[in-house]
Amino acid sequence: MTTNCIQKPRESYKDRIFTCGPVGWPGVVHISDRDFSPVIEKALSLPGFEQDEPEKSITVGFARNAVLSVAPKVIEAVKQGKIKHFFLIGGCDGAKPGRNYYTQFAQMVPQDCVILTLAVENTALISLISVP
Repeated sequence: MTTNCIQKPRESYKDRIFTCGPVGWPGVVHISDRDFSPVIEKALSLPGFEQDEPEKSITVGFARNAVLSVAPKVIEAVKQGKIKHFFLIGGCDGAKPGRNYYTQFAQMVPQDCVILTLAVENTALISLISVP
């Protein structure tokens, strides 16, 4: 974990999570000075998978290629006035009730707008993105 988005880890895997940078959690090993040897040692000590699973693909988020693949459609929608504004949400809603301001903002954005997100918890907002 390298950001402020860490949540309380389950006890069952707390010994397999590591933090570095500005984030930390009580009882979780913190990596400092970019010495990742505790991570490597832990990985080598674990048994790994007993067998391979069937190969599958899962598409998550919108990387550069996904955005560029619809660029002509987006440009045309802007030219036709179907897209009025673009919004970038670059923050995280909190886990506690009342800290859902980015979600609330996204829900209030008119349908003729596009929302791009950067944050982990905002991944669910991608479902609100559509090209008219």
